Amino acid sequence: MNDQSHNDETLSWQIQQAIDRICDQFEAAWRDGPKPNLEAYLKESPSGCIKELFRELLELEFHWRRKQDETFSTKDYHIRFPEYSLLIDEVFSNVHKESGETFVNPSRESVSGIDWLGCSLLGK
Repeated sequence: MNDQSHNDETLSWQIQQAIDRICDQFEAAWRDGPKPNLEAYLKESPSGCIKELFRELLELEFHWRRKQDETFSTKDYHIRFPEYSLLIDEVFSNVHKESGETFVNPSRESVSGIDWLGCSLLGK
């Protein structure tokens, strides 16, 4: 292994460790309160890794909001984070697939569950 390859692996490991630490703190705040501010945790991102951190924090936030039976809309995230619109939709889609939930209510009315582009997610 050459020195550059070793340095890249070490840096990659250090970045992942930093992301894991930030995510652990974010999850602890959700668990113990008060509810964390996603933007504040993004400011702690290691250089050049904000997209990876955003994905992981968003997955955690969707998990905790659903666990606490909160109704929320991805539209709010699109407004707050327009540069990550595709990523927001991707994370939401993955959460949807993993949960085995079904889209219902194609109107724009709010329904208990998660509202996504005018559709709400409810358990089977």
